[in-house]
Amino acid sequence: MNLTTQLRSWARALSADHYNFVGILNPDNSLRSWASLEHAVKHDLPFFIRLGDHVTAYDLDDENGLVIAEEIVDLFSPEVWLICRSGPGSRAHLFLRHKGTIPCPRLLAYCKSRGADLRRTIRPPFAKHRDGISRSIPLQEVSHEMFVL
Repeated sequence: MNLTTQLRSWARALSADHYNFVGILNPDNSLRSWASLEHAVKHDLPFFIRLGDHVTAYDLDDENGLVIAEEIVDLFSPEVWLICRSGPGSRAHLFLRHKGTIPCPRLLAYCKSRGADLRRTIRPPFAKHRDGISRSIPLQEVSHEMFVL
C-alpha cells in the first residue's frame, strides 16, 4: 500500500463517521482552512481530522513522549492501539480504540498526570507534520481496519 493510500485509509478509519473534511494546518499549528480529505492527500498538506467516538488520541509532546506512550499501553493493555512518532525528537501520538463513547476514567486521569493531552482532533498516521518535513509514522504494524467498529 503506498503512502497516499495508507494516509487516506487511516484518516477515514479514525475519523467521525468517516468524515471527508479535514483542517489544513499552518506552520504555527493554527487552522489555515477546511478542505476535502482528497485535496489534502493529493497536495500532501499537513492536516488534522476530527476523531470518531470510538477512538481516543493523546498528544505526547514531552521529550519522553514515546516512552510515556509505551508505559500507558503496558499499564492499561488496550485492545487496539497505535503509537506514532510525531514531529522531531521523541514526541508521540497514541491512538486507542474503545467500545463505548467514553474511555476509562482511570486511563484518562493517568494520561493527564503523565502530560498526555487528550485530543478530539489530531493528525492521522502518515500525515505530514506542520513543519512540512516529518510525518506521523506508526511504530508498529497495525491495520487501519482494526480501528473500524
